[in-house]
Amino acid sequence: MQESTEEEKKLAIEAGNVEDSFPYITVAVDGGWAKRSYGHSYSSLSGVACIIGQKTQKILYIGVKNKFCYMCATTKREHTCFKNFTGSSASMEQAAIVDGFNQSEKIYGIRYKYVVGDGDSSVYARIQEKVSYGRSVIKLECANHCVRAYTAALHCLIKNRQFQIESRNILKKHVGKISSCTRKVIAKSSDLLNMKMQLKDSFAVVMGNDIKLLEHSPLFLEMEKARDNVIRKADRLLRNVTTNPAERYTYVNSIQIYRW
Repeated sequence: MQESTEEEKKLAIEAGNVEDSFPYITVAVDGGWAKRSYGHSYSSLSGVACIIGQKTQKILYIGVKNKFCYMCATTKREHTCFKNFTGSSASMEQAAIVDGFNQSEKIYGIRYKYVVGDGDSSVYARIQEKVSYGRSVIKLECANHCVRAYTAALHCLIKNRQFQIESRNILKKHVGKISSCTRKVIAKSSDLLNMKMQLKDSFAVVMGNDIKLLEHSPLFLEMEKARDNVIRKADRLLRNVTTNPAERYTYVNSIQIYRW
């Protein structure tokens, strides 16, 4: 990991990405637990988080948090204790990532200025609060997570029976293409204003004449709210980055844990 960090550092210096005498880079972060949470029940005794360099796609940091030590619980003999965390299971990811950010400057003389996350604002808030240079860290949106959340919101509207079935069927007909169109706009746009305009026009582009059947309906107002939520994140989507490299590591790591 030291070699990977030095490689990222060298690339940053070559690109002139230096601030306050520290080279800065973009990283992707992700975390996982030894016990499946299914998004609502966090009770795992161990958690792991990783930080991946965006340029090299290599692991820069791995942090493990343990709330339990078997040896401490079963014997009093001398041993190496791996218990290093007393907070909630849900906060393990935040704590591990913060440790990695703080080490970047102290040990390697590099800053993680841009962080790609999955939309969890609590991790970013903790970075700003607990990292020495946290106030200068800029959050970038994972394009894949953003589009998935948008698509999920549209599917919720399709299932919502307070809206007319005719309107919901029209949305159901086009929801897949709306999602694809949104992802393509994010991938291809290099200008912020242009991205916002294309996202705003996406319904008309995808739905064609069908939009006339929807545009004055209550459902369409809710569709616009979901779309506008993506537009508000446009400045953080402009780089078209994802957390895929970090997620691949945590996915492989979780498979090994569950097999064991």
